[in-house]
Amino acid sequence: MQKLNVPPVKYVVITHAHWDHFLGMNEFDASVIVNSQTNELMKEWQSFSYDDSSLQKYVSQDLMNVKCAEIIKDDIPNRNDFKLNSPDIIFEKTLTIDLEIRSVCLNKSKVRMQTIQQSCMFLMRKLFF
Repeated sequence: MQKLNVPPVKYVVITHAHWDHFLGMNEFDASVIVNSQTNELMKEWQSFSYDDSSLQKYVSQDLMNVKCAEIIKDDIPNRNDFKLNSPDIIFEKTLTIDLEIRSVCLNKSKVRMQTIQQSCMFLMRKLFF
């Protein structure tokens, strides 16, 4: 983010509970936002250990695929001590975020999660690029 010369990230919205969406959230010094359904699915991953033998066990139990385990091994340093953080904000149906310039409304029931992700990315481009 520093290389892009944009303001610090205040919010990270995890749109759905796919490992490639939430495993990097610990890297942000920002409030992490999820809906209640995503939070429930992420709880299992919060209980995981990420050492080699645990990853292999999860693959053999079909809790994660081989590609996921390989990427975790390559991309998460010090994974023997890695624990997935809990989200900071969990919403049930709707959450409105005041970004001082604009507001974003996340609505779990009326908007598909992928659409929310695309809308947030569009908003971020409009605000910062």
